[in-house]
Amino acid sequence: MMLENKSDPNNKPISFSFSGCGFMGLYHVGVASCLREYAPISLDTKFLGASAGSLAAASLVCDMPLGKIFIFVN
Repeated sequence: MMLENKSDPNNKPISFSFSGCGFMGLYHVGVASCLREYAPISLDTKFLGASAGSLAAASLVCDMPLGKIFIFVN
């Protein structure tokens, strides 16, 4: 995860929300992967999610790939 410099006054925290919908789970996997690689994630970033979206949000908060989370669930 990339941590941003908090001393910059123009740096505002970002929030990401993942909707709940079972068939969109694969979409959430792709979005979470791109966010992990390209998004400016800091300690102030907030993640929200419902249903399948909560798994994507949890993977980002815990800095764990979704594939490893599914191993623990099964």
